[in-house]
Amino acid sequence: MDSILVVNAGSSSHPRPRRDVSLSLTSGAGASMRALSAGHSVESTMGFTALDGIPMGTRPGQIDPGVILYLIEQKKMSAAAVSAALAFDVAG
Repeated sequence: MDSILVVNAGSSSHPRPRRDVSLSLTSGAGASMRALSAGHSVESTMGFTALDGIPMGTRPGQIDPGVILYLIEQKKMSAAAVSAALAFDVAG
């Protein structure tokens, strides 16, 4: 797994650049990004579960909620089948 910390990524052309803001990027089979302000995490790509956020090796990442409804209503999939299709059991 690789991690990158981008410090002072503010644009110098911005009227009030933020020098206390940085980004942390992690990639590998899992991936995430977070924004830090003064060394504290203020935003993250992680959601309620590990299924949300950016796509990863075994997870779809952010998905339109309409897809879940489509699978249940149109494809007649059970909640267990949808969960398995989304690899929720792998998300831990």
